[in-house]
Amino acid sequence: LTNTAQAGPLRTVHDLLVLVLSSSAYPVDWPRLYAALGRVPTFDVEGYLDERVGVWDFVSQQLLPLLPLSVRVGPRGLYAITADFSSTVADTIGTLRAGVDCFRSGPVQYERRLRDLTGSIVVEAGNNGGQPASTVEVSPSSMVQGHRARLAQQSSLAGQILSRVQQSPTHQGQTTQTIKAPWLAGDTGAHYVATQRLAFQSAQLRTVRYEMRPEYVELEVGDLVRLIDFELSIDGPAYLSTLQIDRSRVVGTFTLYDPVER
Repeated sequence: LTNTAQAGPLRTVHDLLVLVLSSSAYPVDWPRLYAALGRVPTFDVEGYLDERVGVWDFVSQQLLPLLPLSVRVGPRGLYAITADFSSTVADTIGTLRAGVDCFRSGPVQYERRLRDLTGSIVVEAGNNGGQPASTVEVSPSSMVQGHRARLAQQSSLAGQILSRVQQSPTHQGQTTQTIKAPWLAGDTGAHYVATQRLAFQSAQLRTVRYEMRPEYVELEVGDLVRLIDFELSIDGPAYLSTLQIDRSRVVGTFTLYDPVER
């Protein structure tokens, strides 16, 4: 497989995803797709397949679960969404003010309570004769406080990588989470995947439901807005995670990712 410029073989997850979507029968919202891909570091993939497999099957089953990306269908076609702790109000597409633009229709829900990761995360990357070519291990005890905070601010939808995670008990109160990533080449991608999980376990997720004014019907799932709700002490970036349109009612659920400095 060669890239779109025919300048050489496809080597990155980004190249493969663009190839798959460009070959789809669905239209593609290219600006939103590239905007999402731009927020994820580029990693090389290596390996070979000794049997026929669909490119989309390979990308969706082997590669996407390692990344903070998901593919959706919107009014303008296929696009990817990603959410990460480094987002700021400068990245938002607009502002929603509770009591003015939207009206809260339920209490705050906590999808994940704060908790410490007492074990470690191991990413087995590459393939060398049936064994991992390299192994990267990340644990809170291996990082200074400031480094952990910075990693948390670079994370995003890290829970999606758990499709290939095995949890095995070590000593009391600790676990080792092993993520198998045979297609990742080198330690850079493996370290990113590991820190994604670490950051996710070092943060809480809040969801709040609002009924919005009709003009906000143009919002799409994955959009990042500045949400202001002084009653909840909220003033920051929030992702639209669900959207329901019922006649003239536009109801959205917004997710806020709260990194925690330890």
